[in-house]
Amino acid sequence: MNGTADRSHLKDILKHLILEPEGFTPEHAASGLRSIMRGEASDAQMGGFLTALKMRGAERDPAMIAALAQEMLNNALVPHIEFDDKAREDFGVIADIVGTGGDGWNTFNVSTTSSLIAVAAGLTVTKHGSRAFSSNYGSADFLEGLGCNLSAVMPSHVGKFLKEHRCCFIVAGTYYSSLHRVMKMWSELGFLTPFNILGPLTNPVVPDRAVIGVNSKALGPVMAEALRIMGRRNYAVVCGDENLDEISIAGDTHVWHIQESGEIKNYTIRPRDFGVPAHPLSEAA
Repeated sequence: MNGTADRSHLKDILKHLILEPEGFTPEHAASGLRSIMRGEASDAQMGGFLTALKMRGAERDPAMIAALAQEMLNNALVPHIEFDDKAREDFGVIADIVGTGGDGWNTFNVSTTSSLIAVAAGLTVTKHGSRAFSSNYGSADFLEGLGCNLSAVMPSHVGKFLKEHRCCFIVAGTYYSSLHRVMKMWSELGFLTPFNILGPLTNPVVPDRAVIGVNSKALGPVMAEALRIMGRRNYAVVCGDENLDEISIAGDTHVWHIQESGEIKNYTIRPRDFGVPAHPLSEAA
């Protein structure tokens, strides 16, 4: 390894991130994650990398978030959308409804419930989610509690499920097995890192449409810009006015809509826009 720009090993990435933070680029961040996903990093290096990214303010940098998310996708197992005589385009629009979690409101699992309702209404959904790391339960825990055997759903099954049911749950751990160690670590650190918000950006199906909830209004435009950089279009990032990572039933919800043109349009929606009265969030607990 020479002393110029070759920083492929996580130790060198860490040195650059800590000693030369002003020159640390999204490409360096992606290279560090690549080292982790290849199993080249020790626990100490992974903890140092996550902490240094936090100190660098990476979770506020759309380009950094986009680079990390794209690196994850580059290393994911590829789901098989094609099945029998059906290619991906034959399924029509494929969507996802997902959130960052961590808003502290302890509502029921709204995104998973909404996904099931959307499927019943005719939409094709590949719901991306995981088991809980920092909360009582994640979307996978919710479905397994209903008797779903998610561990039996492999990438080769996705097309079959979409053809027969218009729905398939994409368990993050199945597609990103190399990240188990770092997922456990970031849940133990006690503070948010960019990895806490990558889940909604890394559905390996790469849906055509998505509604993505974020747990902070400040994160909304950051997430939307990261999605735009990644080439996503017709996605909506939403945040309830009370920093709820859902569309709020209690009042205003802020929306950052990445349009087909790539323009990000910001607007506000309210329950009355859909003909329903407002309700306190305690009724959604």
